[in-house]
Amino acid sequence: MTYMKRQGARSVGALSIYCNSSASGVCVNLIKIAVLTVSLASIPVGAQTWSQRTSTTADDLFDVAFSTASTAASVGANSVTIASGDGGTTWSDETVTFAGGDTPDLNAVFSSAATIVGVGQDQMGGDPEAVITSNDYGATWVEVLIANLPPTDANLNDGLFVTSTNVVAVGDAMGGVGEIILSVDRGASWTNPLSGLAGFNAVDSRGALVVAVGDNIPTEMLAYSQDSGLTWLAGTGPGAGQNMNDVAAATTSSAVAVGQAGVILRTTDSGVNWANIASPTADNLNAIDGTTSFLVAVGANRAVVRSIDSGVNWILPTTPPPVGVSALNDVQFLASSIVLAVGDNGEIYSSSDRGDVWVTQTSTTTEDLLAIAYSGFNNTLVVGTTGMVLQSLDQIPTSAPIPFQSKWPLVLLLVGAGLVALRRLRMA
Repeated sequence: MTYMKRQGARSVGALSIYCNSSASGVCVNLIKIAVLTVSLASIPVGAQTWSQRTSTTADDLFDVAFSTASTAASVGANSVTIASGDGGTTWSDETVTFAGGDTPDLNAVFSSAATIVGVGQDQMGGDPEAVITSNDYGATWVEVLIANLPPTDANLNDGLFVTSTNVVAVGDAMGGVGEIILSVDRGASWTNPLSGLAGFNAVDSRGALVVAVGDNIPTEMLAYSQDSGLTWLAGTGPGAGQNMNDVAAATTSSAVAVGQAGVILRTTDSGVNWANIASPTADNLNAIDGTTSFLVAVGANRAVVRSIDSGVNWILPTTPPPVGVSALNDVQFLASSIVLAVGDNGEIYSSSDRGDVWVTQTSTTTEDLLAIAYSGFNNTLVVGTTGMVLQSLDQIPTSAPIPFQSKWPLVLLLVGAGLVALRRLRMA
């Protein structure tokens, strides 16, 4: 049997309204009412907002990370470590006293389940690089002692969990020598699988691929691991002549690095070889983040560049942040299409279309903002100078349903209009 679509059927959302030519006016009115009813089924929540949180410190905070939706930690200058057990609303001081009596800066913090690791500068007097760990979501912290660290004495700039057990941190030792250190027991003990000619500034991973990038002595420092950080080799760069500041692994075999003078490098063979990609900016690029296909990098003078093809080509946004001299220091995709960037003077910008159109968000501070963390549950934290902590609970657009009692006038209006329409159709 063949079914024919009823003549004159028009669909509006989940509603179907049937018309004939003799009642076209009624049909048009019904469609308008239906559209009104559907469009008012929910009310968008207002513009994004930020609140300052008391951080218990006046020291600069360099990095922040969630370990669960409700637990977070931040680290910074003079060994400061703060933790939150309620998603970032309140914070406690968890600063570790180092055995050597030093107060080294902590530059990065990262987590996997209950374990959080913080890394930072080399300590004075022959003591090792600063590494601290927590195995209870940030409630208590301990220093990793010299017996469990390699003799690298490095300033550690970045790190991450590659797997639930494998942890990688990167940095530079005396004389600018690059160092990569590895833990296979969630940060309890460390080895030194690779040293390089220049310091490493950033590391990222996807799957078993781990890539690290760094300074330009005598050429850009690039390194890769294809076995979750266990073994490392130096990559081959194009000799772009610039320090590389950050890197993002787009797929399990490709990654993009960004650096000084707008330089963009890309690998498609798991870090072995890197090519210089045409960049639409000459401004220093400080940070990069993205999904498999969409990448956004930010930097000096409010620079923003984006790629929609996994880093093959780079373009400027249609509507960038306003022209200015402030540096943008971090960028993060909060969802598949929502991107957040933060920078000096408390500046915050966001895009809801993968970095093409940017809007200015109202900030509550003029401190320099340095790092972003997102919980995955519409909870965003930003940290910066003089202990600044900002929290937003509405970066992901949501809808608030109309109260039940408010729907009845709409329902009655639609039912009444429908009865009038039926009567006219029968009389036609």
